[in-house]
Amino acid sequence: MSKSVKENKSDLRDETKAVKPAKKRSAAARRYLTYLGLIVIVGVIGIIIALFKYFGTDKIKRNASVTIQFTYDGAAKNLTPTGEKFSINGVTSEKVLEDALTSIGLAGKYTPESIRQSIVVNGQYPADVIDKIKAYNSLYNFSGSRNVSLDNYFPTSYKVTLYDDFDPNVSGSDMERIIQAIGQTYKNYFISNYIYAYDSSSLNSIFVNENYDFAYRVKIIKLRIQELKAYASEMYTKNAAFRSKGLSFNDIVIKCRNLENDSISNIEAAVMTDVLTVSAARLRNQYEYEIKVLENEKTYKSSNLESIDGLLETYQLDGIMFFGSGDAVVKVDRNSKDTYEQLINMKKELSERIVEIDSEIDKYKSYINDMNSATSASESKKNVISAQISDAFTKFNEIENLFDGMVSDYNGTLVAEETVNLKSNRFVSGKLISSGFIVMAVKCAGPLCVIVMIICSFHAFLVERKKYAKRNQEVSA
Repeated sequence: MSKSVKENKSDLRDETKAVKPAKKRSAAARRYLTYLGLIVIVGVIGIIIALFKYFGTDKIKRNASVTIQFTYDGAAKNLTPTGEKFSINGVTSEKVLEDALTSIGLAGKYTPESIRQSIVVNGQYPADVIDKIKAYNSLYNFSGSRNVSLDNYFPTSYKVTLYDDFDPNVSGSDMERIIQAIGQTYKNYFISNYIYAYDSSSLNSIFVNENYDFAYRVKIIKLRIQELKAYASEMYTKNAAFRSKGLSFNDIVIKCRNLENDSISNIEAAVMTDVLTVSAARLRNQYEYEIKVLENEKTYKSSNLESIDGLLETYQLDGIMFFGSGDAVVKVDRNSKDTYEQLINMKKELSERIVEIDSEIDKYKSYINDMNSATSASESKKNVISAQISDAFTKFNEIENLFDGMVSDYNGTLVAEETVNLKSNRFVSGKLISSGFIVMAVKCAGPLCVIVMIICSFHAFLVERKKYAKRNQEVSA
């Protein structure tokens, strides 16, 4: 049955409505393809820029790197765990580089000198430090009286980069092995060197030689006891609360003092009273030599003292004067009271030392007189005193071992494996297909693509907004 004219018009309108959305989708598709094309074009431009930067005059050299980070107390103040001034220069020291190359079997192929020239070390500042600097600069921007910069802060991590200058044909894996070995070797070097240490090995050889005279054995033990007491006292001052196996550093001082009072003093008295010696002639010659050295020092000090006395008598607060002190000629500005006080202190020190020298000379002369008037000691006495000295040394060695263990425990509270951390960075190659070029391409093309995407999104928004406004007008009409 044939349709009426009215029905045919209605069908035509329905077909027209069905076709219109297809046209709209086609226009939108073309627009989005245009957007995509623009993004691709901009991306290609970014990659071309990356090619110029990566392979141009500033071509990136092949390199491998490792980051060394310090987390112990004092690192941010540029101090070592023992409170000394810190320097990262040890990472390129002869020992670190040589040990690193040896550990990976490349010591015969490369030298520390060649490797050192290809290493660059850069300090890295934490983000919070940069924020602080920005805040300070903003706060004090109105005033020129305060200058806040990176010089006021110190890095707590360092990036150590090895370039291929030492061998253009070196493989990437070998570069990674070398830089990793350098990082690990330096970590071990730091932990073993920037700590407190006490070496007791130098005493052992003295007591192996039985011909070393009794008086000097006692003297050397006394000196070492004094050194140990001073070291332990210093450590106790640094941390009085520290305990290792129930002992404080002050307990070491007390043990040393007891050893001095109970053993060393008695041994020394017996040696001097009975004039006990392994070889009287050799000991007499040693005492005479000591006297000669002291007399020469006294002559030298007395000459300097006379020079200073003469300067003080004619001292005037004007002009320049020259005088000899030691082996050098010193230039002194007399326009300062500090200079006069310095001369007074020098005179005092010289006078006190001369008195000490006289006392030591008299002591050695007294020893010689005692030896001249004394009868030879029996072998039994010598054996007894030798055994007593050896026993005193054994006791002292036990105290040293206690102290050494305490120092090791104390070092563990300052710096340990976890306070020096290593972070490996990826090997960077100068080739087109490399992570280095990919990163460069992303850095160059990425921002450009993002900008074009934002522009395209804004354009699409305006187009849709215009359509929406036009549709509303048609509905209203």
